[in-house]
Amino acid sequence: MLTNEEREKITPMMRQYLEVKDNYPDCFLFYRLGDFYEMFFEDAIEASEILDLTLTGRDCGLSYRAPMCGLPYHAANEYIAKLIELGKKVAIAEQLDDGQGDVKLMKRDVIRVITPGTVLDNETLDDNKNNYIATIYKTKNSIGFCYADISTGYMQTTSFDGASASKDLDEMLGQLKPTEIVCNADAVGICDNLLSVRASMVPRFATIKDIYFSQSRAKSKIIKQFNAKTMSSLDLDDCPNGIIACGAMLDYLEETQKRSMQNLKSVKRYRSNKFMHLDISARKNLEIVENMTTHKRTGSLLGLLDTTGSCLGARKIRTYLENPSLDENIINARLDAVEEIYKNVVLRETTQDLFSKVCDIERICGKIAIGTVTPKDCYTLGKTLNIVPEIKRTFSGCETGMLKNTANMLVDVHALAYTLASAFNQNAPVNYKDGDFLNDGFNDKLDTLRNIKNNGKDWILKFEAKEKERTGIKNLKVQFNRVFGYYIEITKSNYDLIPENYELKQTIKDAQKFVTAELKETEKSINNAEQDALALELELFEEIKKLLMEKIGDLLCISDAIATLDALCSFARVSSKNNYVKPKIDSSVSAIKIEAGRHPVVENMLPAGQFVDNDTLLDNSENNILIITGPNMGGKSTYMRQVALITLMAHVGCFVPARTAEISLTDRIFTRIGASDELSLGNSTFMVEMNEMSNIINNATDKSLLILDEVGRGTSTFDGMSIAWAIIEYISKKIKAKTLFATHYHELTVLEGMAVGIKNYRVLVKEFNNSVIFLHKIARGSANRSFGIEVASLAGLPDDLISRAKDILKNNEFEKSGRTITADEGLEAPKLSSCAAEVINVLKDMDMNTITPIMAFGTLQNLVDKVKND
Repeated sequence: MLTNEEREKITPMMRQYLEVKDNYPDCFLFYRLGDFYEMFFEDAIEASEILDLTLTGRDCGLSYRAPMCGLPYHAANEYIAKLIELGKKVAIAEQLDDGQGDVKLMKRDVIRVITPGTVLDNETLDDNKNNYIATIYKTKNSIGFCYADISTGYMQTTSFDGASASKDLDEMLGQLKPTEIVCNADAVGICDNLLSVRASMVPRFATIKDIYFSQSRAKSKIIKQFNAKTMSSLDLDDCPNGIIACGAMLDYLEETQKRSMQNLKSVKRYRSNKFMHLDISARKNLEIVENMTTHKRTGSLLGLLDTTGSCLGARKIRTYLENPSLDENIINARLDAVEEIYKNVVLRETTQDLFSKVCDIERICGKIAIGTVTPKDCYTLGKTLNIVPEIKRTFSGCETGMLKNTANMLVDVHALAYTLASAFNQNAPVNYKDGDFLNDGFNDKLDTLRNIKNNGKDWILKFEAKEKERTGIKNLKVQFNRVFGYYIEITKSNYDLIPENYELKQTIKDAQKFVTAELKETEKSINNAEQDALALELELFEEIKKLLMEKIGDLLCISDAIATLDALCSFARVSSKNNYVKPKIDSSVSAIKIEAGRHPVVENMLPAGQFVDNDTLLDNSENNILIITGPNMGGKSTYMRQVALITLMAHVGCFVPARTAEISLTDRIFTRIGASDELSLGNSTFMVEMNEMSNIINNATDKSLLILDEVGRGTSTFDGMSIAWAIIEYISKKIKAKTLFATHYHELTVLEGMAVGIKNYRVLVKEFNNSVIFLHKIARGSANRSFGIEVASLAGLPDDLISRAKDILKNNEFEKSGRTITADEGLEAPKLSSCAAEVINVLKDMDMNTITPIMAFGTLQNLVDKVKND
């Protein structure tokens, strides 16, 4: 930092730089000097290392040169993208006048601040997902939360209240993964306690001005932005902290973008009871939008279901999957729409190509809103708007309400489409300051000026040819630069042939530059026409940008309609290809009943017909908790995940991989599988497991689905088994949540004989030559053993080690503890022994009309072994 004394000595230009920089201390200041953006002092030193730029110096009036680095203005986006990726901010300071007249120093100021959450450059953004910025306002007992994607014009606000506020915020951040989070000072204190922050899912919070967090100021901002009369008209009247968070967001966006965001046409109230609750663990373990190992879309549910043609549709499907609906009307409207498309081959198979011609209307609207839309964007938008009528015709004959209503959102913008198509040429550049992006014939005056300019250049060529012949100088050239304009260049060897009417302008090595009166007069005419043509072209472009601003509402309406239709067609296309079925899901369904269910992602990775399907019945009475035993690699985890994914797919309005499916409305899906994120943060496996179980036990309801895999394994065998036992009892007695519980604690299987609603299931295996073959079939009854040693053998452990393990196992079985565990007093306990009760229950549940001979034999063999060993 410079001292006050040093600031007094520096040059006027450098003083101007520092005055601008003082207002943006947390940003890299890109300071426009001619055709370059320059950085000085600390910015230059840091940026030169990050961006691999040459660090030089500039005289600044001090005893030393100011550190400096720079980059061409036309390449700025590439460098800005690198800084944004690292979480940095960039302030763009442009030249605001030409410095002519009595003013010796050009006026410069920041026209926009680019931050990770406000970037709009196509090359930086991921087309297939939203780029969210979030605002947090924390008070003693509540947290206001607002998030927006300014590139698409989407904004929601809410508040989290009570003891669970921080946890609810954490889970929301884990879902949205905003690239920038700003907050009031009180919110900074909770930052380090959030898993989403500690696991680097989201960036750390940054404080913004306190004055932004005022309720009166926020209400005024919201009313002005959304043209609303009251907060109740926006469904925000009882959400004071959500209002403040939203107002602070609008203030921050105006501060950074230097204007109001006209593409933010509405703010929606986020109500958590409208959507299925999925915590961070469930989203990760179910691999909904990204593969757990690669963190890519491939290998996730999103990667399977997304066959959209447009980026609009891709983002819509992602939104559906991240926010499964609990509104049965919305769910069934989507399912009915998917069903109609499913049955219509033309709609199903031809729309992908049609939607692939659609540009990113949403993000072009974002550029329109802040004034950065380019002629190239306009040309692309014009092409898209010209195919909107074709899209509308394609869906015009649809009968379901959702398809009809969505098609009607494709409003008539043929006048705008005509203007854009006739105005912009297909070679319109991203950088348009040099003109030539409007078509000939669009404006008569522009055509006239261009003719003068172009004819003048033809005259220059003829003049050069004439002068060569007149002077006899064969290598005479008429050239142009910004200093001299047009000039005649003659090499040293021809000096003796120079005519008297040539006026010398400059002598350089081996050549001289001349002008003539005729050349100067023509140049003036050409330059005037060229400058006037460029000024007019830019003026016409500004008029078109104003027209686009007026049409943002219509454009966003069209964009949302296309996104919805594209997403529904993708659901139908995938459902048809993979033989999915329409599920029954509404408030009349109380169970999860799946016949021949399949894991959608795993099935897609196997050759056709190789995935083994399985049935499922979960309810709140006789089939409330399924205890699943069997060896590792047998398919327990895949089976449990497939039940969760089928349930989730039904709630987003997609067909499901099954022969038939009835799905009860499910408020939450919880998973207790693995602990990699928390382990990397220093927590033990068992502590992670218990923290997650605490969250599940305290928040699950009788409408929830629990996927619990090997609970209790992180501690000693008896401690772990005791905790698992108690958890099953607690869920059965007090919560009644539908539960799939996989375990290697075979002692837990006696609970079927001790409580109503608990049933044992096992993974079928076939023993062969001292090894096992996994059948991946789930059947009634408990497994008699875990086949751990056989699995170890399959993994390739040495034979002598395997033999020794078998000897130790036999010895341990003889010394097996005789301790017994009794049922909790609150559970209904039948008088039969646990073994006898299980045998009776298995036989009761057996359907002789549907069971296969192999499964019947396997079940009988299992029961015989169980009775003999009892």
